Amino acid sequence: MLSSSDISAIKSVINAVDVIEAGTYLCGHPKINDSTDVCIAVTPDSFAIFKGSDQLGAIPKSAVKQISIEDKTTIEQKVTAARVLALGVFAFAFKKKTANEMGFVVVEWTDERNLAHNTTFKIEGDGSLAAANTLRNKLINNL
Repeated sequence: MLSSSDISAIKSVINAVDVIEAGTYLCGHPKINDSTDVCIAVTPDSFAIFKGSDQLGAIPKSAVKQISIEDKTTIEQKVTAARVLALGVFAFAFKKKTANEMGFVVVEWTDERNLAHNTTFKIEGDGSLAAANTLRNKLINNL
C-alpha cells in the first residue's frame, strides 16, 4: 500500500497526474532487470514505473499498442509451452510452483528502436483479477 509520503515523493520527482499501485513488476521492460513491487506514475507523456521514490523505467504512452489482463491459467499455458520447447520431454519432470489467485496486466509497446516489449505486472490474492482489471482500466483511461 502506497503511503501519502510515497505519493508526494513520486509526484515531486516527475509531473505525475496520478500514482497507481501496480503489484509486482515481473518482466518485459528493457531497463528493469529485477522483479519487485512497483507503482505507476501517470505523466502527460508516459507511464513511469517506480519502486518507492526511485524511477526504474517508463513506457511512452504513444508507444502503447495494447493493455490486456490475463489469468493464472493463461500465463501457465504460455509458460508450459515454453518449458516444453526449452526442456523437451524433461519439462514434465520438473514440478511447477503452486500459487494463489493471480491476475496479470500486460502492456504491449514498442521502443524507439521499434523493438516490441510485453511489460508484465502481477497482482496476487483474493480479488486479484478484479484488481488487475482496475489497473488495466486506469492505464487505458490515462492514455
